[in-house]
Amino acid sequence: MRRYIDKDYATLVRWHKKWGQVAPDKAHLPEIGYVLEGKAMGFLYQTDGTFAFVEEIIRNPDTKEGVSEVIEALTSTARELGFSLVIGFTKVKKMTERVETLGFMQLPGDYTGVVRRIR
Repeated sequence: MRRYIDKDYATLVRWHKKWGQVAPDKAHLPEIGYVLEGKAMGFLYQTDGTFAFVEEIIRNPDTKEGVSEVIEALTSTARELGFSLVIGFTKVKKMTERVETLGFMQLPGDYTGVVRRIR
């Protein structure tokens, strides 16, 4: 596991294309992100409140590994930075099931909101 660096953006775009999605604009990505080489990456969006967002989680479509590890690294960093909650949103049922195994709870609505108390 390592921190996201600018050159990783090409991989992010490639994975989004393979999934039939559009990658976020590079300028919209936050400072903190993690990459599990060849497997998955994700980002921590900080707020000026007591919560942060764990978002833009994506895995290489050619593997089924790495997502949990990236989420745990982002959550750990959020905890170290003093946040008390991490929140994420997804429409992907398998992602919802995965994060529930990591201690997140579902919130009601059309989008599935997940939240995990870390402090």
